[in-house]
Amino acid sequence: ADQGPWFAYLPYTTPHWPLQVPEDELDRYAGQYDEGYDALRLSRVDSADQLGVIPGGLNLEDFEPFAAPWGELSTEEQRKYSRAQEIYAAMVSNLDTNVGRLITYLKDSGQLESTVIMFTSDHGASSGEFGQRPTTPGRGPQIPTFIDNSFENWGRPNSFVDHGRGFAEAATAPLKGHKSRISEGGLRAAAFIHFPGLSVGGSIDGSFMTIMDVLPTFLDIAGTAHPGPGNYKGRKIEGIVGRSAWPYLNGEAGTVHLQTDSAGWVQGELGALIKGNYKIINENSGSGGLVTWQLYDILADPGETRNLALQYPELVSELVAEWETNWR
Repeated sequence: ADQGPWFAYLPYTTPHWPLQVPEDELDRYAGQYDEGYDALRLSRVDSADQLGVIPGGLNLEDFEPFAAPWGELSTEEQRKYSRAQEIYAAMVSNLDTNVGRLITYLKDSGQLESTVIMFTSDHGASSGEFGQRPTTPGRGPQIPTFIDNSFENWGRPNSFVDHGRGFAEAATAPLKGHKSRISEGGLRAAAFIHFPGLSVGGSIDGSFMTIMDVLPTFLDIAGTAHPGPGNYKGRKIEGIVGRSAWPYLNGEAGTVHLQTDSAGWVQGELGALIKGNYKIINENSGSGGLVTWQLYDILADPGETRNLALQYPELVSELVAEWETNWR
């Protein structure tokens, strides 16, 4: 505690696929997901709504799941998906336990109240079908030959499964999409920041912030400057793209980002860009291979249900040009 400032980055892989937990935790949630992902999705949306964590402007009735209805699956398919979700839930509990060990240490060593803690996921829920159905050769991870994906072995160190699209949508609904998508269900992630005295402490906040903002935020907290762009210790480094969230968290600024700031994503010819309240996205390209940009007001319509592109063609052109110039 008396050794001066320190920084720790803990990139937990849990609960990433392959879903695996210690032997004594394999059946921790046995039977809990037998009702399936449709029931879980409705339950989670209801709980999130009551807790106030669902963004305003979402019309829950507009959500359209892409996974097949649970009732249309075979008994074997239901058995496999629900088992994978049990293992996934056990992984999350295991993660929580181990984060708790760190928090306990900070408390016992008298450092908790002077430590800024940021916890975040990096994207929407995984929708991998590993173990559930055959995968496309050449796409995704190459599963090792020593893997034993017999149902009885699921969750052990030499298995390789995931919980599928339906349970992914149970986590990201009523936002559209999941991991690997650039719709809001793939881009938005749950996160929290803990530090005594923050003006936004104890509140739920939907202000726009990206992973790109984490570096400048912690540099700001540490009272130091980034050495780029240029050379640093013989290496070429780029400049900072994001903004520090520290002034906003301390009540010294009204937002993290200016209305003129933008953030972009690229997937080959596809992409998205957010600027202010507006987002363009061409994830669902038009027929004939034509790229069709859609426009959404994600403050009023975070579920991306009302395409405004035809109403504001000049704004679409402006944002597409910015995506092409600054993010592609």
